[in-house]
Amino acid sequence: MLLSLTLVSSGFSQPQGPYKIEKIIILRKNIFDNQDQNANFIYSVANRLHHLTDEQVIRNELLFDEGEVYDSLLIKESERNLRALGFIGDISITADTLENQKLLVVVETQDKWTIGVNTGFSQAGQITSFNMGFKDNNFRGKGQKFEGSYNYRSDRIEPHGLQFIFQERHLFGSRWRAKIQYKDSEELTINTFLLDRIFYSDGAEWAASIYTDFGNNLVKEYQNGEIISEYRLSQQNQDLWFSRSFGRKVKFRLTGAYFRNRTQSPQLPPRPFENIDLANFSLNVMNRHYYEGNFLNNFGRIEDISLGYVANVSIGKNVQFFNSNRTDMFVKLDWGHAVGFKKRFYFYYGFAFASYFENRQPKDLTGKVTLLQHLKLPLNQTLVSRFSGLYGSNWSEGRQIVLGSPNGLRGYSAYQFSGQRQLLLNIEDRIFSPLKFWLFRLGGAIFFDSGMVWDENESFKKQKLHSSAGFGLRIENAKQQGGGLTRIDFAFNLDENRFTEVSISSSHLFDAIFKLDFLPPSYLLK
Repeated sequence: MLLSLTLVSSGFSQPQGPYKIEKIIILRKNIFDNQDQNANFIYSVANRLHHLTDEQVIRNELLFDEGEVYDSLLIKESERNLRALGFIGDISITADTLENQKLLVVVETQDKWTIGVNTGFSQAGQITSFNMGFKDNNFRGKGQKFEGSYNYRSDRIEPHGLQFIFQERHLFGSRWRAKIQYKDSEELTINTFLLDRIFYSDGAEWAASIYTDFGNNLVKEYQNGEIISEYRLSQQNQDLWFSRSFGRKVKFRLTGAYFRNRTQSPQLPPRPFENIDLANFSLNVMNRHYYEGNFLNNFGRIEDISLGYVANVSIGKNVQFFNSNRTDMFVKLDWGHAVGFKKRFYFYYGFAFASYFENRQPKDLTGKVTLLQHLKLPLNQTLVSRFSGLYGSNWSEGRQIVLGSPNGLRGYSAYQFSGQRQLLLNIEDRIFSPLKFWLFRLGGAIFFDSGMVWDENESFKKQKLHSSAGFGLRIENAKQQGGGLTRIDFAFNLDENRFTEVSISSSHLFDAIFKLDFLPPSYLLK
């Protein structure tokens, strides 16, 4: 017999005394439930084409089980795990009291549409391109990811390209994940295998990863938007690491790792991060808590915002098993800190530093600073800004960064600016209107971008900021996996004083929040 006390996972006070979970019930809704359908034929067809998420997929993300003591923190963390999947929309976890200090926990979820089929064709000048692909991030309702695609470009020596990806989130029902990838194109040919066990919960005691890839890629150097050189690299990479977690509120994670790289190139001289056997040890320290926000990156759905800090110190020694690479050491430092005020104002600052050392001399030194903030304004508006700076020194040949419309400076071509140092500012006023058309919510944005990139041997004082301003349309499909967002921006190039392009993307240029999380070991600053 159910008693009168009902506990809801959002904002309730846990009763006195330990309550044990007697039973967990999973209630799954399809993309369109009965109330949504209203006898709509299209909704009915969509539900039939979609595989409803298996109950076991949902149970795998829960951090509590039958027979255990009820813990409201694990309830909230389980909700965050389910939202992070991307293919689950609305989530509700409630608890009703039974007799003898026992609880009935009900988990309600509603699926999102996950099947994507895309095709594209263009003909510009003398170049013809075509692509088609299929992907599903909840393949057969098993939580698996499957993707296959084909592309063609007439200007390639090898015009055809293929890619296949398969990922199993819970291998044989365990906490281990597995991913395989095959990609074959003129720019990149790669075969990848990944087996890892992440810190799936703040209470997880350990994590590990095994990774390998082999293939070849074409590295291009740009100057003023034009290709000035190309390098063909043949590479192999193997990574292995294990991390152990300690502490309750503050998490200390000690990690040991081994990185192996083998690179061959007839055109490039040896670089510090190639042909290396790196034994790496790191300490990760994290203290964070969450609150739930909305109208930041989407139209009102819950977004999990983490506050607190994460720090990482990583030191590597090149043990040089089978090569004569002159690299001695590798050092990497990371710091990130996020604060919030009354769920209206958010500020994040972080920095990262990485460098190799040869005879105590820094090589491929890289430093990066990021500032991110958002301020919620009246009428469902959010003012979001991001500043980033990157400093490179003594970089190896063939290594550079590029700046253009796809990576932060709208209104400019993709590879228009290149170098080893960068400054970039982005400001957006995101407007989430109440307008809705069928499944789609409509909004807009007003933006300003400004940035520059230069070579390390050039004077900063001689550089010029390149800027653009514009407006955009935001279209969100709440039933689509992930954010379900389409971004259409009209950019006015302030160098040329004209509208130069319309950019279309399936995501924001940048997120309004920074995810504080465990930093797995890496021997490159990404």
